[in-house]
Amino acid sequence: MLKNELILKNPLRRMGYESDDILKGGEFGAVMARAGVGKTAFLVQLALNSMLREKNVLHISLNDPVKKVSLWYKEVFNRIATQYAIHQSGQLWDTILPHRFIMTFKVEGFSVPKLEERLTDLIEQDIFKPHAMIIDGLPFDGPNGTPAQLIPVADLFEVAIQLDPVGKQIQIKAIKGPGSRGDQPDLMLDPATMLILDQT
Repeated sequence: MLKNELILKNPLRRMGYESDDILKGGEFGAVMARAGVGKTAFLVQLALNSMLREKNVLHISLNDPVKKVSLWYKEVFNRIATQYAIHQSGQLWDTILPHRFIMTFKVEGFSVPKLEERLTDLIEQDIFKPHAMIIDGLPFDGPNGTPAQLIPVADLFEVAIQLDPVGKQIQIKAIKGPGSRGDQPDLMLDPATMLILDQT
């Protein structure tokens, strides 16, 4: 299957997003879930979709080392390749990999100024210039499940998605943004593969 065909299979289109980008440049989004529900796998699928479209993704992990995050990407990609019977998956993987950069922080040592400093280093040395940034591992322990660090800027978020176990599946529910008005069906995450179910 060609890369463009895989892009067209993106299930997030059914949540009401008019383009493949959930967020426009400069916008913020949040994916909320309790531990073990599939948040990292969901974020990796969002990242892979951007990488397929030749957009650079900076993945910041506050819990896992680079090697573990890298394994997540490879595992989720392989599952997608199997699901859609991609025959030259190794070649496609090599094509999209340069569009990802993984950075790690300790949760207690993470701050916006530290992130800004490391990001500036990457860009100024022409190592990596991201189009999108994923921060995985902020504890959602504030009011309404918002990370304490984000409470002052919670109103700046354009999109909020909640992952909730429902029966044997995991519901992907839009809390804010497209699909949050109930005019689009909620997507489901398969707990066996951690992939967004293609219900077409």
